[in-house]
Amino acid sequence: MKLSADVYLVGGGDFNGFGLSNDMDSHIYAVDGGSEIALIDCGMATAGSVEKIVSNMRNDGLDPGKLRKIFLTHYHIDHCGGLNEWQNRFGLEAYIDGCVSDSILLGDIEKTGFRLAQKSGIYPADYIFEKPKSVIGLKANDEIEIGNLQVMFLPTPGHCDGHSSYLIAGKNKNFFSGDCIFAGGKIALSNTEDCDIRKYRESILTLDDLEFDALLPGHGAIALQNGKDHIRIAADAFRTLSLPKNFI
Repeated sequence: MKLSADVYLVGGGDFNGFGLSNDMDSHIYAVDGGSEIALIDCGMATAGSVEKIVSNMRNDGLDPGKLRKIFLTHYHIDHCGGLNEWQNRFGLEAYIDGCVSDSILLGDIEKTGFRLAQKSGIYPADYIFEKPKSVIGLKANDEIEIGNLQVMFLPTPGHCDGHSSYLIAGKNKNFFSGDCIFAGGKIALSNTEDCDIRKYRESILTLDDLEFDALLPGHGAIALQNGKDHIRIAADAFRTLSLPKNFI
């Protein structure tokens, strides 16, 4: 599904998604930098999901053979669980905040919240989180190229430790927010040890100064224009004694 000149929505399940891949997959975006393509998040790679995503890419006129990178927004399994499979098939480099890269590399099912989520019935009981082959850690304002496009990494903790967002400037400025901020100014507070409302507030207030066009979150509605308006709603709530509305 082409969203703009260089951004495509190629995956995402029926759960807060558009039914482009398997049920629990987060939104999966493909960013076309001309000579290479990158994914933003990669879903869970349950049976047939990768094939659906690759087919969606081809139907959009994208060449999966140009896939080179995956930018992970965070270590929750609906966003990163399929990384091992994608790396096996395409040899991709993966990126995330350096403070949590080891948690993914080690397959730490406690730190990533996978064990708790699986016990709660969110993920299938037989799903196994396979350790990825490699993950590259990023620090604030690191920039990486996707062909002719520049990606700026922005740490946005709050929903979980090491939550990562990405600003990609092409013909438009696109902000990939993962589970940090959603359409309507909603946030994702959950009952996990690393969900931190104080860090969340700091992240949202910092993002309120960011200039961009499209807000491209990990689930739900997408705002192709005036994306900043949705951050402003959450920031205004954090400036009072109330909280933004919760997406979960």
